[in-house]
Amino acid sequence: MRLLRLSVEEMAYLLGLLGGEQEAGEFLRTILGEVEPKELTGRLLSAAHSLLARGWLVLVDGELRSLDPHVQMAVGGVLQSHYSLRFSKTVSGEEAVVTYFFKEPLITEYRIEQAVVCCLEAIPDWDTVLNRSIEFMQVPEGDQASVLGTLSADLLQRAREQAETGRKDDAVELLEQGGLSSFARPLAEDMAGARWRGSVLKFRPSPKNVVSDQGFLVLQGARQMWLFEITGQSDLVVLPGNRRNFCVLLEKMRE
Repeated sequence: MRLLRLSVEEMAYLLGLLGGEQEAGEFLRTILGEVEPKELTGRLLSAAHSLLARGWLVLVDGELRSLDPHVQMAVGGVLQSHYSLRFSKTVSGEEAVVTYFFKEPLITEYRIEQAVVCCLEAIPDWDTVLNRSIEFMQVPEGDQASVLGTLSADLLQRAREQAETGRKDDAVELLEQGGLSSFARPLAEDMAGARWRGSVLKFRPSPKNVVSDQGFLVLQGARQMWLFEITGQSDLVVLPGNRRNFCVLLEKMRE
């Protein structure tokens, strides 16, 4: 499948056309916010005209007669996926996101450019997902596998708040209380001087909504990367941020 570039309105129109009316509505609200019904109808009509003009869509009396197979495969891979992996990182207040949708044997990469263009591309295999995600998350080389410790998500958040407001010693004390011992100070220093933060989350569709029950957080500090595996309602396992650990955590999320 070639790389497809669709406007957000075209993407929403196609989702609805393939049976995902609810998903289309939620998708547009996420991107555009609340839009007046009249304006929304106009946007979707314009999207349909654009798809018709490119020959990707054929309608007869308002009913779908045919849809370009590449387009149908790409959008269908998103709509009917068994699960998805969402990679996100926030740098200087700007969030970048790449999502991989899995519907055996198809893997579809999905990302949004400039908040208005949806890019969809078929990915040949799991190894390509690993390589692209390593590049996207800028994961450094390394194979140190030891677990550094376990702490609660609440404690991590409190320590982060202390570190970001210049109270590194207080952050160190909290992290030591959480059981990180000798790793408390370097983590607090990296929290204080973080270059960016991110997450890798697994989502599964359910009858009522989409649920996320697996994943890990990423902190790229001034000196090193840290990974925080989500192991329960509020527990995090702390690992060195390197390619070995990154790939091991991803493998746990793979069906």
